[in-house]
Amino acid sequence: MTARANGASFGEIETELIKGGVGQDLIKEIMIQVEGKTSEALAEKKEFDMRHGFYWLLGGILVSVVTYMIASASENGGVYVIAYGAVIAGGIQFLRGLLGSNGKK
Repeated sequence: MTARANGASFGEIETELIKGGVGQDLIKEIMIQVEGKTSEALAEKKEFDMRHGFYWLLGGILVSVVTYMIASASENGGVYVIAYGAVIAGGIQFLRGLLGSNGKK
């Protein structure tokens, strides 16, 4: 905990634990207790954010385009939906996963 308070990265903490002879299983448990995030968990979270962000972004665009096409094909104009919430939220989630919050890819 002291190393983390002093600004050490999770990678630096893991390296020091390995140098100290701590086993990999115990290191994973320690890292989960310290922050709840291992490098594998961070990678999975980024992938999850990218995938689901893309789905929301694409879904919002598709709903907007399809409902507009249906409305424009109607004789009396019709009603269409602009799903900007899904597009914005999906884009943000996708970028969060793509860029990551810890600077690692």
